[in-house]
Amino acid sequence: MSSSGWMGRLKLAARAIDLRLKADPMQSVCHGDAKGANILFASGEGGEAIPLVYDFQYCGKAAVTKDVAYFLNVEAYPNAAEEERLLQLYHAELSRLLQAQGDVPPEYSAFRTSLELALCDWRRFSEIGLGGWGDDATHRVQQVLNKLDGGRVLANEDAYIEAMRREYPV
Repeated sequence: MSSSGWMGRLKLAARAIDLRLKADPMQSVCHGDAKGANILFASGEGGEAIPLVYDFQYCGKAAVTKDVAYFLNVEAYPNAAEEERLLQLYHAELSRLLQAQGDVPPEYSAFRTSLELALCDWRRFSEIGLGGWGDDATHRVQQVLNKLDGGRVLANEDAYIEAMRREYPV
């Protein structure tokens, strides 16, 4: 990963992003490799498609938005309007299921904030692990970084942690 430019800033912010995502209230068991090759569909009793997820070798506790960011950037490639529609649908279904079990669902704005941070984490991973796959996310990552550092690299990781606490409180 480059140590200069926006990628250098992302590298310095990585620990702050990771800590914030670990503190995110939307923790669940996440798949960790939420790509189409790990999802198949079965027919429900009414003929509806029911997604079945398998291959849980990377599964663990994480913010649910990490799987959403991964899936959108590896499989879906939606334009902004389509992404917004999908995210609203996802959030509505998540909220319905949480309410049905007596839990309070996250506000949509909190879900979107978490997703933007998960997208930063995804983009950092894709640069290292996938050779830059995820370039479509670059502009959004830069927006998060600009909110943290005003477009100029901060002194160190601790400065990014402090900026994260200020700009993206839990």
